[in-house]
Amino acid sequence: MVGYSLFSLFMVISIMAQLLFSYQIIKFAGNLYFHLAVFLILTLCFVPITILNSTVITIDTFAKKITFKNIFSYSARIYSFSELEGYVDSSYQIRYGTEKVIYLVKDEIRVERIPEFYYSNFEKLKLDLSTLNYMGDRVFSLYDHLKILFRLSVLD
Repeated sequence: MVGYSLFSLFMVISIMAQLLFSYQIIKFAGNLYFHLAVFLILTLCFVPITILNSTVITIDTFAKKITFKNIFSYSARIYSFSELEGYVDSSYQIRYGTEKVIYLVKDEIRVERIPEFYYSNFEKLKLDLSTLNYMGDRVFSLYDHLKILFRLSVLD
């Protein structure tokens, strides 16, 4: 995401310099407005992904609760350990290996996802969840991932 942010900033500066000052940092072949429109469409695709994945996870082991707080909207989802059934480990293949994911389960529905890719302290988060019921390591099919997306039960 940092790379895309730097690229976005560079593109905005280049386009503004060409539009306002007729100074070319990057030579745009063809219509400048076409390139601007493509850039804006790509930005509109990546911005929601960035906003949705910008979550701070706080696990309070003394109060037995876990908080998911979005850093942009400040909306928070708080779960008590007593209302959660447990957690499920899963993993799936990515380009450079395997990514581990923890799914928190409430009423047989996956309510939150904690991916190893976004959190450098993934093992610490997993250790803090050790007081929850460990429901095993599951391999989810494509059909199961679609059910998870729409918050349907996927557990046996």
